[in-house]
Amino acid sequence: MDLHLILPYDMRLDAAHDQVVAMEALLQTSLGPEADIMIHADPCHEGHCSACDVEGCWGRRAPATVAPIWLPETTGNPSQGS
Repeated sequence: MDLHLILPYDMRLDAAHDQVVAMEALLQTSLGPEADIMIHADPCHEGHCSACDVEGCWGRRAPATVAPIWLPETTGNPSQGS
């Protein structure tokens, strides 16, 4: 599995790394030890604002209108989320 994890563009590198490690662990638990997972951390941009729930983002260009889909109960489950 190769995916891009979109994170706030002003997130510190160590915090972004922690998010990637947490997502890898969540997916590994869900998909099993045989899963090959590669996650790339990418900074957000204006087009992501509507699906972002980060409070107090000074770079927000649009209000959040869509609930985030990256929840522990849906991540890694092909029948839920998208």
